[in-house]
Amino acid sequence: GAVSNGIAWTVAVIFAYLTNKPFVFKSHDWSAKVAVPELMKFVGTRIGSGVLETLILFVTVDMLRWNGNLWKLITSVLVVVLNYVGSKLLVFRKK
Repeated sequence: GAVSNGIAWTVAVIFAYLTNKPFVFKSHDWSAKVAVPELMKFVGTRIGSGVLETLILFVTVDMLRWNGNLWKLITSVLVVVLNYVGSKLLVFRKK
């Protein structure tokens, strides 16, 4: 359960970093001086959006008993947008 989910999340975030860096944000400097801080900020933004998603779902579905499928869809769209904006403004911003 939780362990396999944690492994899957970690692999997904690493894959997203490796593909978003060159293809989405056109960042091609793979030196440790650039890549390590980028990766740390990338993971941080993903953790933040994951916590926000969990909080929104807890309040709307668990506490308020609103439609779980609808709120999972809404939060998924929100997380995709937040991840893109976070990556654009915090992780891969042009100097």
